[in-house]
Amino acid sequence: MRPAPLFAGVAGPLIIADSSGNLEVSENTLAAISHGAIVGADWIKIDVALTTDENVVVINDSAIERTYNDQHEPAFAEVLALNDARLLIELKPFFKTEVLIEKVVRELHRARALDRVMMSSTDIPLLDRITMREPSLLLAGIAANKTEIENLILLPISVILVPLELIETAHTIVPPQLGIWGYTADTVETATKAIEQGAHGVITNIPEAVVKTLRSPPPIVIPLSK
Repeated sequence: MRPAPLFAGVAGPLIIADSSGNLEVSENTLAAISHGAIVGADWIKIDVALTTDENVVVINDSAIERTYNDQHEPAFAEVLALNDARLLIELKPFFKTEVLIEKVVRELHRARALDRVMMSSTDIPLLDRITMREPSLLLAGIAANKTEIENLILLPISVILVPLELIETAHTIVPPQLGIWGYTADTVETATKAIEQGAHGVITNIPEAVVKTLRSPPPIVIPLSK
């Protein structure tokens, strides 16, 4: 049985900052990744892919037509060296999937970061290949519909990511030992609703606003003496 993700010690549901579509700072930058950690998000979500010259970079669209020197997206190694934040890493297998997996795992070992990351994908065979390459890595499955939820929970995953509108449905399918994280909240209202529906975590493009709302301590009311 794969160990559960690190929920202990967190006040309330997890807040995951999505650096690939951040609405508070520029997306897919070191600034976006730092921002999530600075404002108090529990995890930072990044997307990684290969460039044509086989460098691993943080990017959420196809890197096939690009080389590392052509773009401004940070290298994966730069992100790992940035801070000790927990990273939810989505692999984008646009091409040379085995090379991507191998290079990502090597960088994780080099940075001694295996214990603070979780690998994620929509692709079941890809998740299987990650496990074969490095069994100690936590896995998260990304589902877009009920059928994908049913298929992904058969894997040794710790968390399943579902659209916000499927959180309640996921609770009727997903075993209780798995975490359910909803994606992607673009407003404080949708993040709050996801938590009210029972999400164990919410992925958001506005981590600072969500942290301020969901983690703000209640006001202390001191009655006046008569």
